[in-house]
Amino acid sequence: MTQNPLRQQVKALLSKAFPASLFMTAGPPGSREIALTFDDGPHPLHTPRLLDELGRLEVRASFFFRGDRVLRYPDIARRAVAEGHDAGNHSFSHGEPSETSFVSLAEELSRTSALIAAITGVRPTLFRPPKGQLTPAKLAATLALRHTTVLWNHDSKDFSGTTDSVRDYLESSPLSGGDIALFHDTFPIAHSVLPAIVARARQSGLGFTTISAWLGAAPNHGTRATP
Repeated sequence: MTQNPLRQQVKALLSKAFPASLFMTAGPPGSREIALTFDDGPHPLHTPRLLDELGRLEVRASFFFRGDRVLRYPDIARRAVAEGHDAGNHSFSHGEPSETSFVSLAEELSRTSALIAAITGVRPTLFRPPKGQLTPAKLAATLALRHTTVLWNHDSKDFSGTTDSVRDYLESSPLSGGDIALFHDTFPIAHSVLPAIVARARQSGLGFTTISAWLGAAPNHGTRATP
């Protein structure tokens, strides 16, 4: 579950070149909080179970929803926002980055934000590109649309592992203050490992927050949609 060194270097350079309000890969220096982020939902089974567990543990998180899945499961997206979680944009169809032009990505970004706004009442301005991949033109498009690109600095690799392997990895590489942790709410793994993650962090004196809270924005880091 190693990170790609070159990609990490590029992300570090971009995070220094842009303020966090435009591009971020980690929380504020010295933070004693962790941001849990979940991509690819809503999922009809796993996302509600995850929301149940987050509520039980009194943890708020940041979700990056696909537009096509929000269209299919609007009540789940609405519930996430109502319970105080961020509802970010993860494009509409999660197309392969190498096959998606910056024009297509910009159109999907706008379409998904409008859809989430119509369903939840909050227009998101947090964006996570599919697979975390952006070209300069695509990054420029997200900036022009006033979205904050949010990547991560701690990848659980839950999409390619098992519950046991992800739990073992997180035990050997525990989350630290300021981490943006990548998970997916389309698998049961995040729900299964969440209690252990939260317990360990709190034992170390760490808390949890949302991306919008780090940015000093209103909950869900978006604008209230006009009825």
